[in-house]
Amino acid sequence: MSSTEQIILATALVLVKDSSGSYQVGRTLVDSCSQVNFITEEFSKKLSLSKHKHRQHVSSIGSSLTNMKYQTLTSIKSRHSNLELALNFGITNHIAYQPSSEIDISSWKVPLNTPLADEQFFKSNRVDLLLGAESFFDILSVGQIKLGENLPVLQKTLLGWIVSGKYNGQPFASPAAKCLLSFEDTVSDQLEMMWKIKEVQPASKLGHQHMLHVSHYTVKRSTKMRREVVWLPFKDSPDCLGLIHNIALRRFCSVERPLSSNRALKQDYQGFMKQYRELGHMTRVEIPTTNEPHYYIPHHCVLKPSSTLTKLRVVFDASCRNAH
Repeated sequence: MSSTEQIILATALVLVKDSSGSYQVGRTLVDSCSQVNFITEEFSKKLSLSKHKHRQHVSSIGSSLTNMKYQTLTSIKSRHSNLELALNFGITNHIAYQPSSEIDISSWKVPLNTPLADEQFFKSNRVDLLLGAESFFDILSVGQIKLGENLPVLQKTLLGWIVSGKYNGQPFASPAAKCLLSFEDTVSDQLEMMWKIKEVQPASKLGHQHMLHVSHYTVKRSTKMRREVVWLPFKDSPDCLGLIHNIALRRFCSVERPLSSNRALKQDYQGFMKQYRELGHMTRVEIPTTNEPHYYIPHHCVLKPSSTLTKLRVVFDASCRNAH
């Protein structure tokens, strides 16, 4: 097709029923090759039409697929006859047809007794609807006029006379540019950029504090406990906690006193401590002043009798102040 040739598709102005029962004018494309009727989302919102979910895959040339998610129901009426059709429309973002520029029809000899379905078919206006094969043959009438060589044809329909076909001539404005954007990045360049963004900084470039965090949070496998172990991080030496032996001893005595008068609670307490030791949550240490073994619990704890279903509840007091 030469640079001056255009193919004009059949369009018509129709009356479309909105949610209040009134009719508004919409521009429709008439397409005998479409198995689905369409309406743009913008025009559907303008009419305040209700929509319902209706997933459908629409295939076009080149096996490209468009996923349609919603559908709506409305009626269209002709401006030139009594034709009225109730149709389902798939809701789409855009119906891609309109002349690239306004066409000069001043030399065309359009008969006066042929009311056009779209009086402004030669202008670059948006398309609101698309009528497919479902209604295409319902709107056709007997009558056709050939406007001349290299000019489109007028076809009579119940929507008015539609204009369609090849047109060879100069438009009012200069032809639109054929290429709007040139983008030459290759797939390999884009992948390389993605790798650079996701690149992990080498450990040798990490600061001292960062290295400490990495070493502390390194996950280790404990074969004895059959679990993953992450060590508690200390920004400074644990010695900064101060002397906690006396505090722990006082807490221990406060726990032992109620156990002497409650045998059941004492058994639960001893069972818990045994389980705590077997799980590795409590380790034995040697006090320099005596050879007797002691067990050190990471946090001071308080034992509280609870409900009949849970006889023992251990409360850890991590907010206990040290000797400093």
